[in-house]
Amino acid sequence: LFLCTSSVLAEDKRLLSKPEVLRLIEKIQVAGSNQTFTGTALFETSGAARRMSNISQGIVGGEIKRKVVSMSKRHVVEIYSNNTLEQYFPSRKVVMISKVSRAGFPNIFSGDPSHIVNYYDFFRKTEFDSAIVKKQTRAYEIVPKDRLRWKLQLWIDIESALPISVEYIDGDGSVIKKESFTSLNIGMSDIDTDSTIASGKTWRKFFVSRYKNEKENVFYDEPVEGFRLVDCFDSKFHRSGKMSSDPDYNQNHCLFSDGVAHVSLVAFYERESNVYFRVGNWTKGCSSFKSGIISNRSVISFGCVPKETVQVFFNNSVAR
Repeated sequence: LFLCTSSVLAEDKRLLSKPEVLRLIEKIQVAGSNQTFTGTALFETSGAARRMSNISQGIVGGEIKRKVVSMSKRHVVEIYSNNTLEQYFPSRKVVMISKVSRAGFPNIFSGDPSHIVNYYDFFRKTEFDSAIVKKQTRAYEIVPKDRLRWKLQLWIDIESALPISVEYIDGDGSVIKKESFTSLNIGMSDIDTDSTIASGKTWRKFFVSRYKNEKENVFYDEPVEGFRLVDCFDSKFHRSGKMSSDPDYNQNHCLFSDGVAHVSLVAFYERESNVYFRVGNWTKGCSSFKSGIISNRSVISFGCVPKETVQVFFNNSVAR
């Protein structure tokens, strides 16, 4: 009986070979970036309110665009296209424009698949295969090779390889973050960016960030092993949520990634001892934060990673 049980467990959790993992990641990346779909997604994080959004991706004007419409009281419409995010706030007739390096769920992986396999093992979890939003899925477990990253449980649509649900799991085995579709139509899209902005309305535009083109980077290219520099932006700090029309960009904001986990580092260019952020090291749900002063410069590191990871980023980040 013991040997029989062990055999079943071995089959239910099979370690994928490197070629299998590379093919899987590539298929999921292509599906997340190019697949046409329309659905509703639920976002849950421990210690925070649940939120839902309508997500639609399709071709507009020859380009792939994604529209995300929040279903909360704070109504926001987001349009992702060509590494640019436009956030529309209808109640205030304001649009905030920023540069981004990823579009969020259902995109799970970014960058070079061969880099990801250096830091994660992939397991096929047949016992977790199930039908989600009327789509038959395959289940996978993504296990980090160190303690600087969270474990993931991932379900993808068998036919399209589009991620349907993902769970982030801490060291104690608790689900600390979940992103999943509650309804989904693959191959269909109702994306209509023209309806995002009411005709006859005057919208104020605020450019929150831009690609760096003037000042040198404040940060090292790889403060923590495996987390490579993705891109850096000049950005603006908005005190108390207020938007400023000041043309000056006062922050260096850099995004680092191992292809699964992402960490942001933000530092003010001016060497002033003004503390704009809450000073400390804390975790809420899957997200961790570390902020303080380095060489009279306010610095914060944050991301969906363990608290120890943002601490290491903070310690190794700034070229003093």
